[in-house]
Amino acid sequence: MTFALETASSASALAATWRQRGVVRVRAGTLTAIVGPNGAGKTTYFNLISGQLRASAGRVFLHGEDLSSYSAPRRSRRGIGRAFQLTNLFPNLSCSRTSGLRCQSRAGLGSTCGASEQPPRTDRACRGGAGNGRARRQARRRGGARLAHGEQRKLEVGILMALEPTCFMFDEPTAA
Repeated sequence: MTFALETASSASALAATWRQRGVVRVRAGTLTAIVGPNGAGKTTYFNLISGQLRASAGRVFLHGEDLSSYSAPRRSRRGIGRAFQLTNLFPNLSCSRTSGLRCQSRAGLGSTCGASEQPPRTDRACRGGAGNGRARRQARRRGGARLAHGEQRKLEVGILMALEPTCFMFDEPTAA
């Protein structure tokens, strides 16, 4: 059986006291929580899976494909989606522009995505929940730093979902 996500004895030289023993397997279509006290290594484990940290041992598989040697951007393109503990948006970039970054990322275009290209209007944080059309247009033009924390989180999750990952990882999803 091929699992959506499988990790085998992952370890990090940066976290010498932490080591995942054995194998963790996650079936497709399931919701799985990694639970433990502060300092237990949950974020380190996510960093190892997503490629933010290089593992000194072990393997990471996504739908049977070994991603262990892949960089974080390549793992993202293969289907690993990651939201971090702290929301990290471009503070002065409008919601519309931030949403437009997904066209660059998905197409692997770097900074060549046309400035005139309109981003898809799928981002509810940018559209605003209530109010008239003018209020929604103003919300799309606001920079990330001017959004309420909940709106920032929605924008971050919207961008993550737009990348169409097959495995979503939310580190501290209810923080703040």
